[in-house]
Amino acid sequence: RKDVDLFPPEILVKKNGLSTKPHAILFVFDGSMEEIPDGEEETRFYKDVIAMSRNKGYLYPQIVLTRIDRVEEQLVKSAAAGEIADPELRLRQVLDKKIEDVVMKLDVPRTAVHFIENYHAGKG
Repeated sequence: RKDVDLFPPEILVKKNGLSTKPHAILFVFDGSMEEIPDGEEETRFYKDVIAMSRNKGYLYPQIVLTRIDRVEEQLVKSAAAGEIADPELRLRQVLDKKIEDVVMKLDVPRTAVHFIENYHAGKG
């Protein structure tokens, strides 16, 4: 992808200073997906972006995996069907595997990968 496709001119700030400098690099992925990032091309793209950000001095990019509640919902359904004996243990195993996959694919420290749950309408 070309830079102009990723960073259109209207979002770029032309002046320099502390107020226009990014303070952190954060990547957000859908944690309910089977593969994160999705495929070799996407993995290569994010590894390149992370390498470029490190070259610019952002040494600790952070990765956030969203929609973990959907993973939990899938496991609850499997447990109700009798496929899983201990759904909480299985959830921890699945999340740990997702973290390890991201760590290995993107060459980031384990402490840089975080989860957040997305709550949908009707949840309290």
